[in-house]
Amino acid sequence: YGLREINTHYELIGSRRFTIEHGRKLNYFDAAKECEVMGGHLATIRNENELKAINAKLRHAQFYWIDLNDLDNFGEYVVSATGKRGTFFHWDEGEPNHLRQNEHCVELAWGHMNDRVCADVNNFIC
Repeated sequence: YGLREINTHYELIGSRRFTIEHGRKLNYFDAAKECEVMGGHLATIRNENELKAINAKLRHAQFYWIDLNDLDNFGEYVVSATGKRGTFFHWDEGEPNHLRQNEHCVELAWGHMNDRVCADVNNFIC
């Protein structure tokens, strides 16, 4: 992507720029790489207002990767772009549940976060 192409992918949502990929489903790692190709990272949601603004742009009954995982330390969710612990969480009821003991990446759907198997494919937010 050239710089002009990168900029056209991102839209102002709240106070920051995001791109929401509705049409391509990738696993967590490939989604993270694709965001880097587009000049960014998987999205880190900072607060409730930002969550509401992003959620308003998501398609119903679709799941979207965001930049949180506990791959290094079970139960300690970090932002892979920074290596720092996440500061905002809005888990769905009963989550994170580490179903089958291998759900380590975080997806967003219906305004809530859920832990999921990183190899599964989802839409994604950069």
